[in-house]
Amino acid sequence: MGRYWRPLLVSLLFVLGISLSKAGAQQIQWTGYEEALKEAQKTGRPVLLYFFVKDCQYCEQMESKTLVAGRVVEYLSEEFVSARVDGDKSPQLARRYMVRGFPTIWFLSPDGKPISSLPGYVGPEELAKVLRYIRGGHYRSKSLREYLSGS
Repeated sequence: MGRYWRPLLVSLLFVLGISLSKAGAQQIQWTGYEEALKEAQKTGRPVLLYFFVKDCQYCEQMESKTLVAGRVVEYLSEEFVSARVDGDKSPQLARRYMVRGFPTIWFLSPDGKPISSLPGYVGPEELAKVLRYIRGGHYRSKSLREYLSGS
């Protein structure tokens, strides 16, 4: 009976390995600013504008910890249109959104109107809560603080 278990176990591990590697490979599908606005209007999803610059320690943390976290990636992929904006290459866009430091996230409604900004480094758990707040439209009736406190 032992000789039958080994091929089964190897097959099972192979299948699980493929499934796990696919799950871990999911990434945010970044787009440009103009493309994001068009896609948001078409799909009715809000926009996440992520402003960053190279050689920014907090931007690097955001990209290596928060923006790769499973729950964040999954939620952004399914519920948002995500645009990545290099503040050095698009200073006029950063000025338009009054970005004073990096990283900064701006949330826009599907019709491109600013909802709110989130300056500085934000951890994955905190960002996941903010994403639910924005996508659920809770910003229309309560502040983020009220939402997070359950009021």
